[in-house]
Formats: sequence, C-alpha cells, structure tokens
Amino acid sequence: MKIWRFPSTTSSSRAFRYPLGMTRPGLGANDEHNAEPLSELAEAMLASAPPASIPVPLNAVFSPVVRALARRRNKGAIADALRRNRVSVRNTDHEGSDVTELISRDHPRTEDDDYLVYVHGGAFVVGEPVDSISIGLTASTGLTCFSLHYGLAPGTRFPSSLHQIEKAWDAVTSGRSGRPVLVATSAGANLALGVLQQLLLRDDAAAPLPAAVVLFSPAADLHEFDSARLVNEGLDPVVKWHGMLDKALPAYLDGHDPDDPRASPIMGDFTGLTVPTLLVTAGRDLLRPDVLSLARRLEHQGVPIEVDDAAGLWHAYQQVPTPETAASLERVRRFVSTHLSA
Repeated sequence: MKIWRFPSTTSSSRAFRYPLGMTRPGLGANDEHNAEPLSELAEAMLASAPPASIPVPLNAVFSPVVRALARRRNKGAIADALRRNRVSVRNTDHEGSDVTELISRDHPRTEDDDYLVYVHGGAFVVGEPVDSISIGLTASTGLTCFSLHYGLAPGTRFPSSLHQIEKAWDAVTSGRSGRPVLVATSAGANLALGVLQQLLLRDDAAAPLPAAVVLFSPAADLHEFDSARLVNEGLDPVVKWHGMLDKALPAYLDGHDPDDPRASPIMGDFTGLTVPTLLVTAGRDLLRPDVLSLARRLEHQGVPIEVDDAAGLWHAYQQVPTPETAASLERVRRFVSTHLSA
C-alpha cells in the first residue's frame, strides 16, 4: 500500500511510503514531530477546535433549523469558491433522481468524456450537493461533476439514503460512454462505499464500476466511538463525537444495527474490487483511525489502495481555501488523471 505523507505545504510534490499505522507524536495525536508550520489560514482554523455541539435534538422540529444554520455558515465559502473557479452550476433530473451538474467553463465537455460523480458529506444531517470540494475538483480536473442529491436524517434514514444514491448512480452512468470517477466526502463516502458493495453483488453490467475512487475522510464505521477512535477528539475543528456525531449517527441509523455492512462499510466485503482507490485523511482528522482501518481491510481484500495522510490538518480540510487545500486537490487531480490515462 502506498501511503502519501505531506508534513508541510512545501512537500506537495513528494510521495512518502510509511508503514500503515505509524503513530506520530507532536502537534496532535497523529502529527509528525518535525512537521513544518502550516499556513496562517490553517492555523486559524485549528485555533477554533473543538467545534460547537449541536444544541438541540435532531428531530423533525429542530433538524431543519440545524440545516438552515449550516447552510448559512457555509454560504460564504461556497460563493467564494464559485468566484475563484470558473464553474457553472445547474440542477437537473436524471430518471427521477435530482442531480446538480458542475461544469468547468474552461474545459467544454461532451457526453463521451470521462466525468466525476460526487456525494457530499454532512454527518447525514446537513450538507449540500455543491460544496468547496466539488467546485475545486471540477475546476482542477476540468471534468464535469454530477453531484448526487439524497435525503437527510431524520426525514430520510438508513437505508433510504443509500437507495437514493444507488438509483442516482445508475441514472447518471447508464448509457454514457465516458468513464465515471466516484468522489465522496465523509458521510457521503459512507454512501459511496455502500453503493460499491451493491455494484459488486450485481450480475449485470448496466451500471459500470468507477474507473477510480477518491474518498475524503470517509465515515466507514457507524458504531459508537471508543477510546481508540477518539484520539483526535477536541483536536479536530470540524467534527467531534460528543455533542455532534453521537446525535447525528443515531438520527440516521434509527435503531438499525451498525454491524450491517451497508451502514458500516468497514464491515463489508469488497473482494473483487480492482478499482484504484485513494483515501484522504489528515493528522487531526477525527475519523483518521477509521480511515486507516478501512485502508487495511480493503488492502487485505485485494483493493488497490493509496492513502493521502497530511500532517497537522483536520477532517475534510479541503472545504477551507488554504494553501494545503490547493496542494491536496492537485494531488487528487494527478491521481485521477493517472488512472484515467491508464
């Protein structure tokens, strides 16, 4: 397994191989002792850790309020990303599935071209089809991005969201001659892994497997967090267990057994998946232990895995416009380009 380690913004062009599971003392539970300083923007973000708790129950009354607050908080970042990148956005319907298309104005594309299929994050309770990652990757790769919509908890619970994403994947990919690249973030990556499991079980080839997979901080394990998985609790400025995920995950699971591999893909069987897969995490990412455990499991099952593990940064840090984000998206662009050219 190839592990990419990037201790500073100056090392974006180098790839390092480390034994999986190496611990790194220093700035945080998983940061390198000799890590170079981060950018001022990244340091300012880290200074906000830990994030605020969700102050209300995630029920039918309060969850729309939580989503509205999250949308208001992220509105400026999304508008800024659209100003900085020449990307057009339009909402479309694909055989009954709502899909937002992001199109690079600098790289006109046709139906025959390769494309991205994106699933946004948000702990299953918030999030938008258009976010900074989908915008940035559309601009950097030049590929059209089809961002899939799905219902949010508690209005839409497991496994309904998974079924929606599988249906949308079929609708977007069937009949297209270009090759899809599956990209997803956090909770969206959980759904993407669930769809990959379902595709492997199929006998027909109507909906293709992706040509490559990129997962940012995938939420692969929906079991209650134990001490081994909480090494970055309080260090990650974006997500935490106590007061956040301990509310969001039950709202999504609705009593369903997290042992179900469709709910916790880390329990799943991906034998036969030969798609090059990149898992992206960071030193202070709350989900880093899960990402590395997922990488080990996938590698054991024969999946070609690479891990991009950036020191000092946090969960899905690519949502914030820092120099570290630009370097990360460039690494992802090279990964996608390499495997589409193979």
